Amino acid sequence: MKYDYRPTACETQIPGLGSVKGLDYEELGVAQYLGIPYATVPGRFRKSVLKDKWETGVHDGTQLGPMIPQIKRSFYPIPMFDRPWLNIPGQDEYGLNLNISAPKSDQKMPVMVFIHGGANTYGAGNACIYDGLQLAKISVDLKEPTIVISFNYRLGAVGFLASKDLQKYNQSFGEDGVGNYGVSDQTNVLRWVNKYIKYLGGDESRVTLFGQSAGSQATHLALLQNDGLFSRAILQSGLAPLCGIFTVEQYDVVYLKLLKKLGIDTNLPWEKRVAALLAVDQQTLTQTNEDLFEIQFVTMAYTQDGSVLPEIPSWADVGKDASSGVEAIMIGDCVNECIIWNSAYKHMSGAEFVADFKRKCSSIEVAEKFLELYDIKSTDSVDETYAKVESMTSDGMYILPNYIFYQANPSSFVYHFDQKSPYDNEWGGYAHHSLDNVYIWGLLKKSLPQKSWELSEQMSKIWLDFANGKANWEAYKENRKAFLFGDEDRLGRLVSEEEDSSRAHKYGIWREIIDAGLVEEFGRVCEDICLLRTQDHGYI
Repeated sequence: MKYDYRPTACETQIPGLGSVKGLDYEELGVAQYLGIPYATVPGRFRKSVLKDKWETGVHDGTQLGPMIPQIKRSFYPIPMFDRPWLNIPGQDEYGLNLNISAPKSDQKMPVMVFIHGGANTYGAGNACIYDGLQLAKISVDLKEPTIVISFNYRLGAVGFLASKDLQKYNQSFGEDGVGNYGVSDQTNVLRWVNKYIKYLGGDESRVTLFGQSAGSQATHLALLQNDGLFSRAILQSGLAPLCGIFTVEQYDVVYLKLLKKLGIDTNLPWEKRVAALLAVDQQTLTQTNEDLFEIQFVTMAYTQDGSVLPEIPSWADVGKDASSGVEAIMIGDCVNECIIWNSAYKHMSGAEFVADFKRKCSSIEVAEKFLELYDIKSTDSVDETYAKVESMTSDGMYILPNYIFYQANPSSFVYHFDQKSPYDNEWGGYAHHSLDNVYIWGLLKKSLPQKSWELSEQMSKIWLDFANGKANWEAYKENRKAFLFGDEDRLGRLVSEEEDSSRAHKYGIWREIIDAGLVEEFGRVCEDICLLRTQDHGYI
């Protein structure tokens, strides 16, 4: 799949920063300003600082900025496409830049700021799937012009590693907390938008923060900070515990393991250990990050540091009130979220899985409770086991936490995504994690069967409508209904729990887990199945 736009040059002024060159897509009614630096980093393992000055007074926004260094993914279930009019970006540990797709309009426009997913380890705001060009163009066609922004934030060890050594290192600069460096980047994007987007036609009082997977988790955490930098939020497949919550002591285990793999003497004084880690080149540090874990998809946890993230909810309390600081929240999930995760369970018989699962739970009685609820038996075939494990882990990590969230925040607008992947890969035929992005952003619409184009157009419109303050369906509190996209290839429609064929039998299971006080353990065990987080797997 290939687009071949031929944009012309444009230029505008951002007072306080200078002149920014951009790309004018005249036929689309949209201009793009790419690779804009939004923050600086004083050094590795330091919080970023809002960038409020361009040294030359000029920024070339016709080129994509560098990505954050990252290990190569072992799989990607969604096709990519070429953008021959753009450069191929390199990588830079301090590549904190954002991309703006702005309709040409005389009115002040709402703004959508997207946090990409990727387990705090992978991804980039300049990835082709998150190119805001098409979504901004759709907003023009709908006569509700909306600015779309994507951005990079630090990933992997440089974005999320924590330890007692690094805590002392940060304190030596007068910085509170430790780890969560990528979170400070995300906050600075919102500060940049709040300060400068008005000069590109944006309304800083109408900012919708949205994210998917780890980006949704980050959006949830931003909601809980309640700092007034955005007014609406969309949570796509992910709440606060998703990528893990470590104490500094737990991260110390990872930190010391990293030092050993890098050949750094762990008996050195803390200052020398940190100095040695700072001296490691970017490529070596990035690659060693992968060697720390056994799973095919490395995940970096947040740190309960009491500063950047003073309070992170656990699986059991994701429903803590998050709506008081914003006008509206949309929240949703995909029916087969976990089908793309750990393949170790793809070839397990029922007997093998049951034996392994019982070792993960706090007691045989608890294990048998979960196995009974999901009808997982020792006599199940390999295929039966994999399907049931996928159903259970999708619930434990995504769908049940969402359910708890909107029970506690009933003014939320709830959706479910059931449209099956049409792509010819091992996840074809499943509504898997991240597939909804294909339908929302629009640039990949033509990679879908033509019968799915209308669903993509509907989802793009609904996301834009939400950013413009419009509701396409009633809040959950009205009649306990959710908007269901794509079941049996249908357009989205409002359904009750009983009408939702994929989940109707699940609501009773979830309530039983909640009533038994087992939500926390259920989330933890499902997390271990997918992310191999326990000490048995050498993680913590």
